[in-house]
Amino acid sequence: MSGIARALEMARYAVREASRNRLTWVGLGAGVLFLGLYAWGLSAALGHLAPVGGDLGGVGGEAGSGGTGGAEAASPPELSRAMLVAGIAPLAFWPASLLAVALGGVLGAGATAGELDGQTALATLARPLGRGEWLFGKALGAGLVLTGTVVGVSLAFMAITWRLAGAAPTAWAAGSALVLLEGWVAFALALALGTRLGPLVTLVAVVLVYGLSLIGQVVGFFGRLAGPGDRTLEDVSTVVMLLFPANGLFARAAYLLSGANPFVTLAAGPLGGGAPPTAALTYWALGYTAALMAWAWRLLHGRELG
Repeated sequence: MSGIARALEMARYAVREASRNRLTWVGLGAGVLFLGLYAWGLSAALGHLAPVGGDLGGVGGEAGSGGTGGAEAASPPELSRAMLVAGIAPLAFWPASLLAVALGGVLGAGATAGELDGQTALATLARPLGRGEWLFGKALGAGLVLTGTVVGVSLAFMAITWRLAGAAPTAWAAGSALVLLEGWVAFALALALGTRLGPLVTLVAVVLVYGLSLIGQVVGFFGRLAGPGDRTLEDVSTVVMLLFPANGLFARAAYLLSGANPFVTLAAGPLGGGAPPTAALTYWALGYTAALMAWAWRLLHGRELG
């Protein structure tokens, strides 16, 4: 059996193990709950969206116009629906971003730390399977579960929006891809840390790093409110974003989902961060993820097993 075939066999095993992880199912349940709350909230918002001209028609009827103006606008216009979607989508998609990061951390820690700490990897590596093949297979299998979950939630998000509002969020595909990349950043970090740390310590480390990056987003938000006179806070936020670009990717996704409207992104509060990140952040995050994967391979080869 070739090295690629052995790695693919390990990937199939990793998919099976990830699907048996109770935390994976907790994440799926959280995704379903998020979609249900989003559908309820969007439906309620659309129900309270006043038809343009409806109030004026009522006034006109009292003035002797026959009151036909209100009947002419029986439903919210498409433009108002699209504007509502553009305003809600950046905020509503944040739970999907949180799910991607949390699931990425859980699957990454389980792929390496879970087996290395429990000595399960010893039995696997005792066969003619190289460490690189083992790591590649584990990363591929767990990464497929992460990708499938995030893509599924994103597709359901778009379908619900289209079904209720009759309009899809602007740049939905690009925003979803950025959120998926956000999950892969957390996955790669957990994968690398899990080669040396235990599962619980790895998860705590990922949560702490994510929390620090979220604080960086808040700092950038207040720096943006302070105006262009002093960019110190925004510069600090940029440095934190480069050290762990997950939250910066969501800020970019929120900017695109809003129709590239900086005012809507600013209205998203700290979740929108400072100035909307440019497309260069995407390339940085891709290189960042690849570097973490390479680091994980190096750490694994330097670890003594047994």
